[in-house]
Amino acid sequence: SRDHISITANKIKWQDKMRGGSMRHIHELNVDLRNDGRRHQLDGSALLPEFEEQRITFSVDVQGDILETDAWGGKAYLEAKDIQLSQLPQEMFFPALRTEQGAATVMVWGSWSGGRLQSVKGRAEVQNMAIIKVPDSGATQSGQATSGGTGDGISSRFEFEMAKGSFLWQRQQEGWGLAIPDFEFERGGRRWQIGRAH
Repeated sequence: SRDHISITANKIKWQDKMRGGSMRHIHELNVDLRNDGRRHQLDGSALLPEFEEQRITFSVDVQGDILETDAWGGKAYLEAKDIQLSQLPQEMFFPALRTEQGAATVMVWGSWSGGRLQSVKGRAEVQNMAIIKVPDSGATQSGQATSGGTGDGISSRFEFEMAKGSFLWQRQQEGWGLAIPDFEFERGGRRWQIGRAH
């Protein structure tokens, strides 16, 4: 039998109590869910108003019994364009780093088999990135900057014009393997290219 459900929500509030209880908002959420026997498909998009009206799109295609832990497989896709990195929750990054500026476009595909994630592949591009490293709270409270610092609580700053590349993170017989078939990096007007890295 075939079932089709569409969900539309103009505004949603989401509170992440596991990460400090910060409130996030999702606008213009559109989700289409289709079930056809043992196949389940989901397509959707959403607007993130707190990140300068950034829109994400996603798609999931699963086959099998999703209620059984090892009896299903499928694929998923996520795309986010021109995400302003300085507006993302800082808990997503390393505690000692803060993103000051930068825009990223990401496309990610995931593959599952036997109820287990098998691979994640994608392509990402970052433009005009600036990252600052801050001292730990103890150093800040004592009024001291870390080694090499400027005395204002910021120890260093790293900038680059562009970084982009593809990646494949894949399950292997003994753990996981990461491959970067192409990577480009530009800083200070100089560009580097890496043909293949493992």
